[in-house]
Amino acid sequence: MDTKKALMKLLGDRLREARKAKHLTHEELAKKANSNYNYISEIERGLKLPTLEKLINLTTALEISLSELFVGFEEILEDSSDRPNE
Repeated sequence: MDTKKALMKLLGDRLREARKAKHLTHEELAKKANSNYNYISEIERGLKLPTLEKLINLTTALEISLSELFVGFEEILEDSSDRPNE
């Protein structure tokens, strides 16, 4: 899996975990974050990469910080820097 896809998957997993921890559906989170439930589903599945503005809206709605969302990303980036360019 390439680095971008790995990061998108991890981001989606983190958002899903946070949403479920708050017992929110896609629809409920979309309403709180001023977004679309299909878009949130695509982010969670690693298919879409949200803008910073969307991330801020989502983390605010989930009552988590951006830094909490990105824990563990360093490992993926470090692993990718160890590999030669493909």
